[in-house]
Formats: sequence, structure tokens, C-alpha cells
Amino acid sequence: MKEKDKLYGKLITNFAKASSSDEALLGLLEDVQQALSFSPDFADKANQIFPTIEYYQSQFSTWDKELIVHLFLEKEYLSALERKFWHPTMKFYGYIDITKVFLFQETKTEGIINGSLILNTPIGECLELSVDEVRKRIKSLTLGWSVPRGDVGHVDILDLVEDLDDFVQLKEEKKKRYSSDIIEEYEKKFESYEELKSAHSLLDEIQKSTIELLDRICENKSISKDEPLIYDYNELGAINRVGVSKDGTLEKSFRDYESALLSIDEKESFPERFNKLKGVISYSLVEFLLNSVNVNYLKKCHDCKYCFIAKILRKDNRFCSTECKNHFHNVQKSPKENKDAVEAFRNKKKETLKLKEYENRIQHMVEQGWTEKKAKEMLNNLKDDL
Repeated sequence: MKEKDKLYGKLITNFAKASSSDEALLGLLEDVQQALSFSPDFADKANQIFPTIEYYQSQFSTWDKELIVHLFLEKEYLSALERKFWHPTMKFYGYIDITKVFLFQETKTEGIINGSLILNTPIGECLELSVDEVRKRIKSLTLGWSVPRGDVGHVDILDLVEDLDDFVQLKEEKKKRYSSDIIEEYEKKFESYEELKSAHSLLDEIQKSTIELLDRICENKSISKDEPLIYDYNELGAINRVGVSKDGTLEKSFRDYESALLSIDEKESFPERFNKLKGVISYSLVEFLLNSVNVNYLKKCHDCKYCFIAKILRKDNRFCSTECKNHFHNVQKSPKENKDAVEAFRNKKKETLKLKEYENRIQHMVEQGWTEKKAKEMLNNLKDDL
């Protein structure tokens, strides 16, 4: 196998095997620099454009701690209200601080197939209701109260009213303690953080589809003509360029593509930025597979079940690492026990990485002036994001 093809294969399999979106992102940027011969400082520059969740959360240490916690609590309450205000002909749109009203939109159901809603068309203007008006009309704004207690979707009216009151109280306390300028600044930062989480969710989806594709290739040793990556590859005009090398021969040039990845459009959201990385995955996999011999080097580990690139071709290429080999041979050989052991091994590895990441964040925040207790309280408030 050519050295360049090895780099493409390594990029794909490393990305697929990463245990978190942060790990997948950092590894991908480093592997891209090597595989596409980008500038030596590409990964450092790209880290600013494609930030990790951990990096963004580390910025919290320089922010007003109480206000950050306040914003997270508001989001939790708003998410709870969005879940509880469910109705087939009424949509909940949130809360307007300035006028102190909740927004609802009456809708018309256009069609239902097999119990699934096809389309909800808005009817008239949005309803702007004060918290008192919401209380009075609450049974017309949600159908959750009609679901039997204990069943999925049941909404307790008293709990919903309490959430409403707590949410409004949080909003009012924030206004009393902070100026409108500070609130606006922090809400923009918070919105940016939420946007970044969406971008990392997109990266998770790309990773999932990559794993599924690698599994299919390992199983069939071929690729379907309908694979989306073929379309993605053909759309990459900026990456499919050639130039002349120092010795006067033609070579692929990735300068334009590197510039495109590092360019910043102020109107571009984090998900739009991260979507560019999908092209890197498609390009690397197609380049790897264009040489039909290379597919024989793509193996699936018998222990962790992730695909890897074998160093040499031989029949006993069953494991991606010595660690997996040793673990596999220490596990009972019944199918069910093997499956359970593999799952436990993967979960333990992920939990170990999460614990290490948690401890690193605590240490970083303590170094920034937090007490260990306050740092742990903050991270516990962010537990859904860790």
C-alpha cells in the first residue's frame, strides 16, 4: 500500500474509532494536515475555527459564574416547558423578555399517516400570553394532562404551573442583578455555545455514518453506487486541483482547499463550518478506495469491532491493537458473553476518558481561581454536556 493511501486510511479509521466528538475533531484535524500535506500550523489554526466543547467550556472560568449558572437553569426550564406544552394544534415558541409574554401559535393539521403528523400549518397571528393568561388557558395549550398518570407524555398541571412561575422568576431575578448590556453579551455567548453543541452533534452523525459505511465495506469488500460519499467527492471542486511540483511533475494541490477550510465567514454558523469536514472524510475514503487493492487492508477488529488498516496482509489480522488482542483472549468464547464483554469494554473505555476529561476540567478551573467545590458544582450543572 502506498504511504499516502495509508494516511487516508488512518484518517478514516481514527475518526470512526474516536470515543467523543472532541477526540474525533482533534484527531481529524491532525490527520488532515498529514494526509493532505497542509501547512505545519494548520491544526493550530483550525482549532480556532472548529473548537472543541472542552475548549469552549474552559472559557466559562473567565465569565461571571452566577450568570452562567443562571442561563443554564433558564435553558433547563425552557426545555421542560417545550416538552410539556405539546398539542397537535398549538405550538409553543418560547418567552419574550421585553413584553413578558409566552408565545403560542395555533396550527392546523394537514394530514396524518399511521398516526404521524405530516404538516402543521399556522393559523392567524401568534398568541402573546402573560403568565396569568397561560395559567387560565393551560388545558387548551397542552394535552399532556389528559394522558393517564404514569404513561409516557403525561403532564401534571401543578408541576407545569410551578415550572412557569420558576422560569418567570429566574428571568426577573436576572434583570434585577445584571444590566441589559451584560445580559445581552452573555446570552450571545450562551447561544454560540448551544450552536457549537449542535455542530458537534453533526460531527457525531458524520462519525456514525462513517462507521456504518466502513462496516459495509469490510463485509462486502465493495461499495454501492448509491453511496452518498460518491456525490460528496464529486462536489469537491476546490480539493480536486493539480499543480506542478519542484521537479516539474504534476501533483495534487490542496492549497485552495486548506484556505477554504481556514476561511471564516461571519455569517456562517458552527454547524455550517463543521459540515465542511464531511468533505474531508469523503475525499480521504474515496482516495483510499480508488486503488482496489487497498480494501483488502481494511479489517474489522474481533474485539472492539472497529475497522482498522492492517500494516501487512495476512490471515491473522484480527485485532487493531495488542490491547484488543489480549482482552479478546481473556474473554469467554460463548457468543453472548463475547458480545457483553465487548460492550462492557467499550463502555469502560468511554467512562475512563470521560472521568479523565472531568478531572482535567476541574484542575483547569481551579487554576483559573475557582474553588474545587464551585468547579464541581458548575460541571454538575453541565453534566448533560460532558
